[in-house]
Amino acid sequence: MRVGYEHTGLATSFELRTEVVVRPVRGDDLEHLEWFGEFTHHRNIIESVFEKHLKGEVLMLVADLNGFPAAQAWLDLPATTEEPAYVWAVRVHDIFQGMGIGSHLMYAVEEFARNHGARALELEVDQDNLGGYRFYCRMCYEVVGEEVGDYRYVDIEGHPVRVLKNNWRMRKELHIGEPPWNSVDLR
Repeated sequence: MRVGYEHTGLATSFELRTEVVVRPVRGDDLEHLEWFGEFTHHRNIIESVFEKHLKGEVLMLVADLNGFPAAQAWLDLPATTEEPAYVWAVRVHDIFQGMGIGSHLMYAVEEFARNHGARALELEVDQDNLGGYRFYCRMCYEVVGEEVGDYRYVDIEGHPVRVLKNNWRMRKELHIGEPPWNSVDLR
């Protein structure tokens, strides 16, 4: 005889509702942005970008779920309205993917960029990241080129790291006065 939840009556389900707040990163978020060690090797990058965030040079946003940054995105604003804003380090923690958190985070990024005069928003997605590519297509981003090359950083142990990239560059025009959800299928 097989014993399992279905046979013992222990299976149950319930709906869990909670608020997710998209907000700027605070100092007490920094450790949590490493996501339990997944991004510890990026600690120096996170701290450096946070310093720029405090000076107003970069915007770091998190989708806060009960005090945990379930998602994050960093935004560089252009020097002129002729240049696009650039969003990077966009990520949703694996256990929170598929819940709409990434979409709402991107809406907030787009709204902030739009309110600061950006006419377009660009990003890069790894050509091997099919899920990310599909997500950005659903968000009305279009491929405008390729970015092949590398970037370098120093990890927390002081070792230089070189990362090769083979990315799609994607772009979305931002229409002033139009809410971001007007052009996106939310289903």
